[in-house]
Amino acid sequence: MYRKKNKAYHIDYCFASEDFMTRLKAVEAGPYEEWSELSDHSPISAAFE
Repeated sequence: MYRKKNKAYHIDYCFASEDFMTRLKAVEAGPYEEWSELSDHSPISAAFE
């Protein structure tokens, strides 16, 4: 796996329609330290109204 904390290009995506984007309240990425041993990705969560 490619686990490099200092590489800014390790990006995942969360897609939403334009309607959902108007109701977006928060976006969070799981902390690197908590997820780096499980995967080379961190979870992304998005909260909508």
